[in-house]
Amino acid sequence: MTGGPRWLPMPAPDNLASAKREAFGTTAQVVARPAGALTRVLPIVDAEIRALDLAASRFRPDSELDRLNRSPNAEVGVGPILAELLALALHWAERTSGLLDPCVGAAVIANGYESDFSHMAEDDPVPVRFVPVELGWKSVELTGLTVRRPPGLVLDLGATAKAWGADRMASLASQATGASVLVSLGGDLATSGPEPRGGWVVRVADDHEASSTDPGQTVTLRTRALATSSVTRRHWRRGGVELHHIIDPRTGAPAAGPWRTVSVAAARCSEANALATTAIVAGDEAVDYLAQCGLPARLVSRDARVLHLGGWTRDGDDLPQAKEWLRRPIVGAIP
Repeated sequence: MTGGPRWLPMPAPDNLASAKREAFGTTAQVVARPAGALTRVLPIVDAEIRALDLAASRFRPDSELDRLNRSPNAEVGVGPILAELLALALHWAERTSGLLDPCVGAAVIANGYESDFSHMAEDDPVPVRFVPVELGWKSVELTGLTVRRPPGLVLDLGATAKAWGADRMASLASQATGASVLVSLGGDLATSGPEPRGGWVVRVADDHEASSTDPGQTVTLRTRALATSSVTRRHWRRGGVELHHIIDPRTGAPAAGPWRTVSVAAARCSEANALATTAIVAGDEAVDYLAQCGLPARLVSRDARVLHLGGWTRDGDDLPQAKEWLRRPIVGAIP
């Protein structure tokens, strides 16, 4: 391929082909079956990566999202991709009672996440300041391709964009080629098309690039998608304070709950990722929160103990089982 970052071939089982490259400041990986379909799948995925980045990147001065965030107008027209992403973000903000809020942009920037993660200083002496979300998701209105919000509000779609993109890329690539396709964007994983014999076998760990020898669990995916949210990969120091990228809108600070990693399996990656990220923010309430959904989930505590919910298998997990987790009253119930 020319004209862009190169896909690197990866080892794969018989009749599967895999390739990966950097995208969105993380790793994109694509697997196709039959193996010969990969060369037709990759251009489709690449085109969607470019379109998603141009629509929703907070770090591109020419992106639609950056234009929206900088606009002095209360009403701004947007394209169909950004409109769909914003609609999804507002849906999950409502469903999680604001625990997953796309209006955390100012708080994320105040924490030091101002540029693509690969360009950030690991230890910045600038004092950190926490900015709770005051004008949250209820101040944003989307009608068709028109967004109304208070000027100066900074939207951040990082909690939804990659997962939505993985769903879309896997579906479009499978429909266009007839292949079975798996797309993983930084741990947000979606599949489409007939399952390979024996199902999709994936490794779940704190880091989506972990090796088979790192602590984790190898599972056979029985749903279409799986997402993992973790505070262990994107973290840095500012003003002597250890920070990570998952922000609690109530405080403007990184989520401080007991979980370092949460994985959820669902029919769509956008749903799995939204619930996994919400669980990190929900903290002690995450167990009850996820139990209501009835979806398979794996939670890893900060002291490296694992809890399985919703039928997620315990077989083959490298981490010790957590004791029954303290259950507390639920603040934001998922209907």
